[in-house]
Amino acid sequence: MVFALDNEIVMKIPKNNFGRQQNKIEYYIYENVETHFKKYLCPVIDFQPELLIAKRAIPINDDMEYLSSLRIFCGNIIFYQDILDLSKRYYLSKDDIRATSSWGILNGDKVLIDYGCPSRQGYKYYKKVIKDFDESRNS
Repeated sequence: MVFALDNEIVMKIPKNNFGRQQNKIEYYIYENVETHFKKYLCPVIDFQPELLIAKRAIPINDDMEYLSSLRIFCGNIIFYQDILDLSKRYYLSKDDIRATSSWGILNGDKVLIDYGCPSRQGYKYYKKVIKDFDESRNS
């Protein structure tokens, strides 16, 4: 569940273990992603085991706006290649990346607002990575 705390910040509270895992993955990705990919991600401000705090981007709810954005982005080979590389490197679900609901507008730029859902291969990868990441945060 996502709650807007004000015009600048949202809080993501998981409903179940699946949601907790997605928050952890999103936080892990944002903390570890290469600098040139960060411009495509809505910034994570803070993370606690039961919640994630992020910048507030305005969700794209209009399919026509999304399709218009995709046409512009697909004409930009750098954007297209970066998103492909990002999704491969961090095992992001291609269906999730393509979903209108995964994108928002922050400071006039299109950013991923939901990038904690991995591909099938990603679930296996993150099971170990998140465990190691949690242990390093707690030590």
